[in-house]
Amino acid sequence: GIRSGGNSFSNFRYYIGRSVDAQVPARQPVTCVTICAIAHPNAGRAGRLPSMDLHQFLPYRINILDESISRCIAQVYRERFGLSRDEWRVLASLARGGPVKTAEVIQATMLEKMQVSRAVSGLQARGLLERSADPDDGRGWLIGLTPAGRALFQKIAPMVLARETYLREALDADEQAVLDRAIDRLGQRARQLLRS
Repeated sequence: GIRSGGNSFSNFRYYIGRSVDAQVPARQPVTCVTICAIAHPNAGRAGRLPSMDLHQFLPYRINILDESISRCIAQVYRERFGLSRDEWRVLASLARGGPVKTAEVIQATMLEKMQVSRAVSGLQARGLLERSADPDDGRGWLIGLTPAGRALFQKIAPMVLARETYLREALDADEQAVLDRAIDRLGQRARQLLRS
């Protein structure tokens, strides 16, 4: 079997590449499907589905938590200020500094290019955001908040931060520190799988 204790992800990839299962050819590129096939060698065989409790499945639990928290935050920016989720993400990402390239907003918000484009158009129509030609890219744009956009962010930020504080108060200081580290480590592992 695959030992998890102490093995780095790079060693794990090498181990998989050496074919721990006869079904997986040596040096096969590592993918989520490859890993799942090794973890559940009987997956897909008639009558032998792997046992899995959806409500204990980590990605599902995180997704449900994310959706619940997102709805709590949306009560502020959507119901009180009429912003969509994507518009709020773009607004918040731009509040950190001056005009930036569209690609930087896409990276910061984890939104698709079309989602960012629609959010930018919506914010611009409300006078909250402005676009200017990118001097380094004749086809690109720099986008930044207008004074009205910054004023709106300054209204919303204390409200959503208060909700974050309320959520964090369910944990003591040590638990919050563990949670922050766990989120960082899970994020690193997820990115490693995406790059594999």
